Amino acid sequence: QGATWVGLEVQADNAAARQLYERMGFKEVGRILHMLRPAGPLQLDELPSRAGLRKGRGRDSAALFSLVSAMVPEPQRSLLEIRSGDYRPDWQRALDLWFERRRETWWVVEEGAEIRGAVRVVRERKRRPDRLEVLISPGREGRFERILVHRAMSDLRGLNRRMVEIQIPGPSSSLVAVLESLGFRKLRVLVQMQRAMRRRSLTGVNQLFENP
Repeated sequence: QGATWVGLEVQADNAAARQLYERMGFKEVGRILHMLRPAGPLQLDELPSRAGLRKGRGRDSAALFSLVSAMVPEPQRSLLEIRSGDYRPDWQRALDLWFERRRETWWVVEEGAEIRGAVRVVRERKRRPDRLEVLISPGREGRFERILVHRAMSDLRGLNRRMVEIQIPGPSSSLVAVLESLGFRKLRVLVQMQRAMRRRSLTGVNQLFENP
C-alpha cells in the first residue's frame, strides 16, 4: 500500500527465524542489548565530584538528539521510532509525563561547552521497571559511563525494591562492565531488520510460501 520499507525485531539467537527473514529480503540494521537489574539493595562507591556534570535542561534538546543520532544509524532509528521530541528535558515534556504518572531526569557531562555524555533516568509506573538510557559521544567510550550510571542509580537508590532496565544500542563493553558491577544482567539481544519495498514486488515472498 505504498510503504517504502518494513521492519521487524528478532532475538539474535533465533537462527531459524533470522534465516527465514533473510530469505524474504530483510537485512540487519542494528542490535539492542537488553539488561535488567533485579530489585534489591544497592551499594554505590563514593565518586569524586566531576566538573561538567549537571542536570539536563531544555536547551540541551538538540545536543541530546545529536548524541543518539551519532550512536544509532538512521535505519535503526526509524525502526525503533526514535524521535527528537523524546530528547527534550523541558517543562512541557515533564508535564506530559506527569499526566502519565512517570518522571524523567537527565544528567549530562560537558567538555569545552559540548555535551559528550548523558543519562536519562525514568521512574516508571508501579509494576514496571524503572529505566536508564546512556548516551556517549562516539570516540569517548570508557570515559563517562561510570560517573553517569552511578549518578543515575543514586537517583534511584531509595527505590531499591524496583527493577531497573536498560537498552544498549550496538557494542559497548565499557558500559556493560559498569552495569554488571552494579548487578545488571544480560537478558537478550534483539536484532533490528529492515526490508526495502520501493521498486520491488512481493513475487519472491509469495513464491517462498508457495514452495517452502
